[in-house]
Amino acid sequence: MKKWMFAASIALLATACVHGRVDPGGAVVVEPRGADCLDMSRNGAIPLVVTNRSPRRVAFHVAGVSGPPYVLHPYAFAIDFVEPESYDNVVAAIEHFYSPTNDVWLGAGDRAEVEAYASIWPRPGYTGMVRARITDTNGRHYRSRELAVCAADATSTSGR
Repeated sequence: MKKWMFAASIALLATACVHGRVDPGGAVVVEPRGADCLDMSRNGAIPLVVTNRSPRRVAFHVAGVSGPPYVLHPYAFAIDFVEPESYDNVVAAIEHFYSPTNDVWLGAGDRAEVEAYASIWPRPGYTGMVRARITDTNGRHYRSRELAVCAADATSTSGR
């Protein structure tokens, strides 16, 4: 293998390791706002609090420029189904979004209230566990603890 090809392979591997990483130390905490469960009863808006406990600044793509609460860009949020992992009990929306143009920055110790909208969410009556997952502008994922979906949720099968 030629030296330049080897160097390019190492650079590609390093780049792949940087993007798409999960925050293993819990340096950025994602929690539901105002409930102990994932509340999707507000016309699809999911209220969350993001706290940066790391020494570095982190940024998240947002839709619009107003806040708090900031509205996370759809590319920056997802719901992960923990148990059951089957997608039999979910509703999906096929959507297309414009590329994000605005970011909200959190310095060390900062906290922000955000609202998120999911493209895949549980059907009404779902009793499994989920995690809220947000992604920063560098592709790092931050997940909440395992959460139940609030029982009073009345998300329609059309999604919103």
